[in-house]
Amino acid sequence: MPSLTESPMPSAPSDTKIARRIVTYAFWLMTTLSFGAGLALLLLDKEATVEQKLSSIGSGMVSAALFAAFVTLFVNRESNYFLRSSLTELFREQQAATVAELTRLSDMHMPTREYPPTDHFDADFMVDLMRDFKRSSEIQFRGSTGKWIAPYVNYCSKAFTAVHVLMLDPSNVRSLRRRAADRMLIASASERTIDEIVDELRNEIARTLIALFDLRNKCKVCVSLDGTLLSVVRLERTDEAIYVALYHANPGRSTVNPTTYRYSHLSLAYQTYSLELSRQLEAAERRITFDHRDDESDLMIALDSVGLGHIDTDEVARLRLSAKEFERRFFSNMNRVA
Repeated sequence: MPSLTESPMPSAPSDTKIARRIVTYAFWLMTTLSFGAGLALLLLDKEATVEQKLSSIGSGMVSAALFAAFVTLFVNRESNYFLRSSLTELFREQQAATVAELTRLSDMHMPTREYPPTDHFDADFMVDLMRDFKRSSEIQFRGSTGKWIAPYVNYCSKAFTAVHVLMLDPSNVRSLRRRAADRMLIASASERTIDEIVDELRNEIARTLIALFDLRNKCKVCVSLDGTLLSVVRLERTDEAIYVALYHANPGRSTVNPTTYRYSHLSLAYQTYSLELSRQLEAAERRITFDHRDDESDLMIALDSVGLGHIDTDEVARLRLSAKEFERRFFSNMNRVA
C-alpha cells in the first residue's frame, strides 16, 4: 500500500483545466465567427453611407460587449461551481485515503486497548482475555508460575488443540531469588523475606504443574521451564491478540496486576512477541508434556524431574485442593462481571 506521500492524486484539477479551456476556445470561436460574418455583410451593403456603417459597427460593438459580459459572468459562475465540486470530491478522496493509511499504521503499531495497573481483580482485562481465549484454537503463555492458565482453560469450557506454558525452572535458585525480589515490590509482600517468597514461588510452580496435569483429558499441555526467564514482560497469546503485561512500567510502584496492553494479530508487536515466545518455548532447558495417556505416577515423576524433589500423594492432594480453591475464587470473580 502506498504511503501518504505516494498516494496518487485524483484528476479533478486537470479536469477543471480542460473544461475551462474548452469554454474559452468556444467563446473566442463564436466571437471571431460573429465578427467576420457581420463585417462581410456590412461590406456587401453598397447603398449604406459611411455614417450608417459606422453606426452599425458601434451598435454591434455595444451588443458584443453586453454579450461578452453576460457570457463571462455565466462562465465564471459555472466554472466556480465546477471547481468547488471538484475540490470537494478531491478532499473527500484524500480524506478517505488518509484515514485508511492512519488506520493501517495504527493497527500495526498501536495497542487496541490499555489496562491500567490495579491491586485487585481487573474485570475489563479478564472479560477481554476470556473472549479472545474462547475464539482461539490454542494458548501460549510466558510468566513466572503460570498459575492462572488452568483456571482460564477450565472457565472457557472448550477444546484447545494445545496449551503451551513457559515459566520459571524451580531448580534455578538464582532466577527464583531475582523474581522474589521483584515480587517484594508489591505492598502485600514487602514484609516477607526473599527466602519466604522463593518457597512461595516453588509452591506455586508445583501447584500449577498439578493443575496443568489435570487438564490432560481436555487438551495437550506442553510446559517449558527456563532457568534464565528473567523478562519483565508477561505474555498471553491467542489467535486474535497478544496481551503484554509490563511489570516495571511504573518505577517505584508495583501492583498485583501491572500495566497491560492488548495488541491485535495484525500488529508488529504481535508478530515479534509471538516469534520470541515460540522460540523460547522450543529452546527451554526442561520440557514436560501432559496428555490423556499419563497417570498419577507420571505426574510424580515429572514433579521430581523438574527439581521440586519427591512430593508424596498427601502433598499432591493438598496442592490440588489449593489449586481448586484458587480456581473457585477466579470463577466467582468472573461470574460477577460476565
